Amino acid sequence: MICPSCQIYLPRYRRIVGKCRCGQQLTPEPPGPPDDYDAVSPQGRFWMKVETAPNGCWLWRYHRNRYGYGRFRLADRIRIAHRVAYEWLKGPIPDDLELDHLCRQPSCVNPDHLEPVTHQTNMIRSGRSGPRLSKTHCDKGHPFDAENTYRSRDGKRRCRACARLVEAQYRSGPPLAVRLQSAASGLAERP
Repeated sequence: MICPSCQIYLPRYRRIVGKCRCGQQLTPEPPGPPDDYDAVSPQGRFWMKVETAPNGCWLWRYHRNRYGYGRFRLADRIRIAHRVAYEWLKGPIPDDLELDHLCRQPSCVNPDHLEPVTHQTNMIRSGRSGPRLSKTHCDKGHPFDAENTYRSRDGKRRCRACARLVEAQYRSGPPLAVRLQSAASGLAERP
């Protein structure tokens, strides 16, 4: 059954209650063949799975992935629900950006609670790897600035000053205590 007021597909429990979410009173429909779920528009199917929370979040109440993000089938593909809502209501998401939930609720699909940001910004805001990414100095106290910072082969930030210290220590050989211990135990190399 489709609500005559808001044109949204109404699941069975709404028909039993007799009232749509928009407040429209429903008249019981005569018995007949069951509604064709696939005949409902994708927008109708999408919005029937959303509930409004008191804090302004639009919560996805159906299928979610293991991280709590809503899943929605659109054009024979499973898509992330908040991305679909953002694209429908705000426009396309730039290729180099991802959506950050400002409300910190992964099941929220309210586009006003979503902001396109870089992956680094999203990680800093999430707090998972933020402390590492927001560091301004290395562990030895050298600044992470343009002159003193480089990216290693694995893509991590490295301190040039610390790398020079490690290189100098490597070139000087083992520390004196290790050399003396080796000599005392008779394991010193002989010429």
